Amino acid sequence: MLKKCFFFLLAFLLVAPCNMASAAPKKAPRAAAPVKKQRVVKQARPSAAALKACQANEPREVVQKKLDDAASVLLARVNSTICPNRSCKQVARAGTGYRAWFQEADPNSLRTELRDSPHGKVCNYVGYIIYNEYTYESFGKTREEALNGPYRIAKTRKMRELSVYDKKGLWQF
Repeated sequence: MLKKCFFFLLAFLLVAPCNMASAAPKKAPRAAAPVKKQRVVKQARPSAAALKACQANEPREVVQKKLDDAASVLLARVNSTICPNRSCKQVARAGTGYRAWFQEADPNSLRTELRDSPHGKVCNYVGYIIYNEYTYESFGKTREEALNGPYRIAKTRKMRELSVYDKKGLWQF
């Protein structure tokens, strides 16, 4: 049995490459294609007004004030969109009782850092908005007790948002 398999395999290996080589049509060698010049696309230059705005840098104190205002707006947006939040708490069973929790960005921990941008063509300044995001939790024997109980900080996340001061004088998140 082993000899039959060996001879069959040997015959297949000897015949198969010959059949495939004879079945494939032979292609004539191609001549080298002429090298095409690649067209260089020039980027549009910024307008004169944009260059003027870029060159007319605002004082650093004004930019810092705008960053602080943008940071407070961002923090208000975070607190209104985070889920679960103070007005819509989550409740789940925890062992024999219930656990209620919510998240909140702390406005007292808000601080900002203003730095010069390494890419002056895109923006002049880069700002960091730094704040703490707390997860509060409360435990109780009943659902209502957990919802109304005293909340304590269970987890703290240190958040660091990057923002870019664009040429129009606005902070982009």
